[in-house]
Amino acid sequence: MTHSDFDDILIILGLGKWNLLYYATFGLYEFAVIGFIFAITFVAPNVHFSCDVSQVTEPVSVIEQCTYVISQNETYNVTTEELQEKCTSWIYNDTYFENTLTSEFDLVCDDSYLRPIFHTVLTIGGFLGSPINGYLSDRYGRRTLMLITSLIAIISVLLTTLATNFNIILVLRFFTGLTSGPTIQTGFTICMEACEPRLRTSVGMLISLPWAFGTMWWGALGYMIKDWRWLLRVSTIPGYLCLALLLFVSESPRWLIVSGSHDLALKAIKRAGKWNKVTLPSDEELLTRMKSIQKYIRRPWRDYKDQCPCWRRSKVNTKGQEGGVGGEKEKN
Repeated sequence: MTHSDFDDILIILGLGKWNLLYYATFGLYEFAVIGFIFAITFVAPNVHFSCDVSQVTEPVSVIEQCTYVISQNETYNVTTEELQEKCTSWIYNDTYFENTLTSEFDLVCDDSYLRPIFHTVLTIGGFLGSPINGYLSDRYGRRTLMLITSLIAIISVLLTTLATNFNIILVLRFFTGLTSGPTIQTGFTICMEACEPRLRTSVGMLISLPWAFGTMWWGALGYMIKDWRWLLRVSTIPGYLCLALLLFVSESPRWLIVSGSHDLALKAIKRAGKWNKVTLPSDEELLTRMKSIQKYIRRPWRDYKDQCPCWRRSKVNTKGQEGGVGGEKEKN
């Protein structure tokens, strides 16, 4: 027996409520994570602004976005350069956005570099989280890690909406990136592990549709909600539904088998059979297959040797040359 024995079990299970629960859970998370990842679009946009000189007591002759110039006819023995002052407050155009991270924390002029950093720290978090996530999901389980990381991501976003210090927001943004993006990898993996072979290509494409719909949902939210804090809070709603469904999702049976948790794997498979209303092989046969799969999976070189056409062709060519088989080498 090979690891394809589990695919045989998936073929028996077919497509039913058990599989669809995985896909729905992952789809809801994709809906939510769009707002987490692309928050800069509406949360910290490039807002038009002008210098606010209402608190300046001296007469002002020139006003720019980041500086203003005190009128020279009111001052003496001072150069033009010395008359130029930096703005300390600004007036923001609220035609499209009433309250943004940009306007609330004045991320303009000398502090304009902080606005892209809001997204940069998220990217750094995702970059560091991806390899860590892969290791942890193999060690502790797909469902377990997805539940933990999605919960951390949602909490990080909610705490971001409560924060009043920009440095704290950046720290929370880092944790959002550390957990939100990598959770997509785990979710996709568990969906593929619960899908029978003939449907994997179709399912792999279809479970990406919530990402596309989530992009439209995020655009609609950004149009309707003008306050960045409430925008992020509303964007987490699909995440709550995802967490609720995760409580009913079984751990990946494939992972349970590979990790040696055969009793739990048997329980998960029998539950899947009940939900999908199919008849499964006996418990003894299922356990026998599990032991065979686990034994085989520990020797991945055999899987490569048996299944890779390149390996087989190389082996045939080598034997042909050693045995003096005639004909062209490419055909041997």
